[in-house]
Amino acid sequence: MRLKRNVHGRKMSLNLEVKGMVLSELYKELERKKWNINKLSTRAKTTYDDCELSKIYENIKNKNEENFIQNLRRHFLTLYDDEVGSYFASMYLFCYEIYNDNSCAVQNMKTQIKNDNPSITNYYINKVIESAKSNCEYLNIINDSYCDRQYIANWGYYDSDRQLTELLKVLYLTAIEPSEINYFQYKLDNENKLYYKMKKASNFNFGNPIIKHRKIKKDDKIRKIYTVDKETEEYIIIKFLKKKLDLIFNVKYPNRSEIMPELFSLIKEIERLTNYTVYKFDFKSFFETIDAKIIWNNHIKDVFFEKYIKDLLERYIDENQYCYQGLALSNVFVEIAGKYFDRKIKYTFSSDGLIFYARYVDDGLLIFNKDVEQEMIRERIIEIAKEMFGNRVKLNEEKEKYYTKYMHDNLKKFTYLGYLFKFSDKKYKFGIAEEKLEKYGKEIDKITLEYLNNGDVELFRQRILFFISRRVYYNVFASNNKIAKWDVAGITANYNLLSHEIKKKNYGDLEEKTKYFLTRQPYENVMKIIKNHPLKNKLYFYNSQKSKPSYCIMAVFKNNKSIVFHPNIGWSVEYLCKKIRKIDNTFKVHNKTYRECVTYYNYLLKIPE
Repeated sequence: MRLKRNVHGRKMSLNLEVKGMVLSELYKELERKKWNINKLSTRAKTTYDDCELSKIYENIKNKNEENFIQNLRRHFLTLYDDEVGSYFASMYLFCYEIYNDNSCAVQNMKTQIKNDNPSITNYYINKVIESAKSNCEYLNIINDSYCDRQYIANWGYYDSDRQLTELLKVLYLTAIEPSEINYFQYKLDNENKLYYKMKKASNFNFGNPIIKHRKIKKDDKIRKIYTVDKETEEYIIIKFLKKKLDLIFNVKYPNRSEIMPELFSLIKEIERLTNYTVYKFDFKSFFETIDAKIIWNNHIKDVFFEKYIKDLLERYIDENQYCYQGLALSNVFVEIAGKYFDRKIKYTFSSDGLIFYARYVDDGLLIFNKDVEQEMIRERIIEIAKEMFGNRVKLNEEKEKYYTKYMHDNLKKFTYLGYLFKFSDKKYKFGIAEEKLEKYGKEIDKITLEYLNNGDVELFRQRILFFISRRVYYNVFASNNKIAKWDVAGITANYNLLSHEIKKKNYGDLEEKTKYFLTRQPYENVMKIIKNHPLKNKLYFYNSQKSKPSYCIMAVFKNNKSIVFHPNIGWSVEYLCKKIRKIDNTFKVHNKTYRECVTYYNYLLKIPE
């Protein structure tokens, strides 16, 4: 059982003002005044209000003292947040110390109050403790020979949830903006307060203005992305509900690193087959067309979980009928229904020679070991999709790709999850999709233009290295929260399967445009923009024939150059801080964790908008 010093939404050792009277004296005065609250003395009324006795007035009015005591004991267990006054707080703090260490309880309480209230006098501290002791004895919680540990445990035990605690830790440790750090630290310190509100299913707002949408341009297309205001309880709750659904449904999100090795192995040998069919599909405006209510009714509603979680989910769905892109719950809804979609796709096409199937969110790929009609594939997929995701789901015909073995060589190419597979010279070549090459080229351009804007050579140099390097992060916040894992990022990590070709003679079966890009970038784009600008001469690392190759993407692929963010086997704290200070000489490491330093370093080197 967990017992915290600060519970019921209140820091118990702060703002302790016991200016009224003890509870035993209050009862006597209530009796004398015949329970007329308006006739109470100032001291009596102070205690009456501080203890929120108006909430139970009808239960204690004109009742005997034993009834008064029993009602107070029950009453104190129900008070929360602003309802918790000084008498409640001092009594609880005294009980907490007794519960944990009876021999040093008074001294521990004095120390705690003094630490949190430096200006308070010892006289007043003693007055607080005397009042707390008297009230606890009056309510039969504690006396010289007795301690009602069960009552104290019920009082101090805080209903909490491990997933909520872990989530709040992640949000706090990964926050960058000072206001966000302070907000999540406060929520972590008062997690039981938020949990209490969630259990009561308080009126949370899962619509505007908490959830907003904005339009962004991505891959030359305008997309509508939904965001949640981070410094809101709704943001935390949406993340929490996703975490709960992940665990309850054992959701496995599509893993590119699991899909692609199997696809590479198949494509390398596929020409050995007598015939084959490749069919790639993509759902149009996928998230905005998925009906969350259908997924709720078909797959979630009847599964057992706590009532408050169901209440919060239903409230969320009432305000967000569709799985809007950008919202954490949209991803989990998609994959809950997606599991059944995938299962039915495999079953439906099993008799048609299906030898490979993968779906990564809205991108799917099927490969058959014989000639299968395009229209039949399309019709079956959309029929199953509407059954699982709702009637608004449509296939994006512009991104559809279909061909069989004996079609013209020019038709035999497709892209999947950023990789290019292109049939040329009687075999498949492997590379990076053209739209991805364009995207990386634009990112290099942004980094270069920012350099021309600020003239910071070291920032530019570190950004280039950061861009081309394989970046490795030790992630202790894996979604299953059982084990930590390594996360990798960067162009060389995203296309690591090309390493097999790169290490071969003449780059093996590496596709030509990809080969050109990897061997010439980012140097080529940088020089196209800088031209004869005066800042060009300051790029000492590009002007030296010795160091220049180290700043090439192909060199990173060949040498497997990595930045490992781990203090023991990668960049040490000292080295990381040294790198940060080179681009921000105001940086101070005091009281910062290694992860906070990593987060800040990544923030400094992010690609400019």
